[in-house]
Amino acid sequence: MSVLPIAEAKKNFSAIVREASEGLRCFRIGNAQRHDAPRAVVLGESAVETLLECLECHPAWEHDEEQGLWSVAVPELGVFGQGVTKDSAVADLLKAAVDSAAAYLEDPVFFAKVARRQEYPFVLAVFLYADEPLKLRSFLRV
Repeated sequence: MSVLPIAEAKKNFSAIVREASEGLRCFRIGNAQRHDAPRAVVLGESAVETLLECLECHPAWEHDEEQGLWSVAVPELGVFGQGVTKDSAVADLLKAAVDSAAAYLEDPVFFAKVARRQEYPFVLAVFLYADEPLKLRSFLRV
């Protein structure tokens, strides 16, 4: 598999994005002069969704009788939600997942350093489904 030089990728960016988004191709882009430099990969959303299909979340539910609260935690993301009903706990969880993913994606190097690197694929899924609550609920299994 060849690496597309950055200069060529810049010239053909629209075509690269179109072909990747149509699921036709995957592009590796890198520095033509420095072969040891980090590379980027351009994938379409459907290809990313296919990669993420193997991920499974395992939500854990608890009910606090004294306080009348439901709690649901998704350990794969390190997030939880609470509410007086299961639905309100889920709504709180969805917001927490999206907020947590946004923070993670602002500084993924930091999160990798604090032993949360394993969350990255789950964060990508939340990022991908953030504007689609039904898909996000399905992914989180809540």
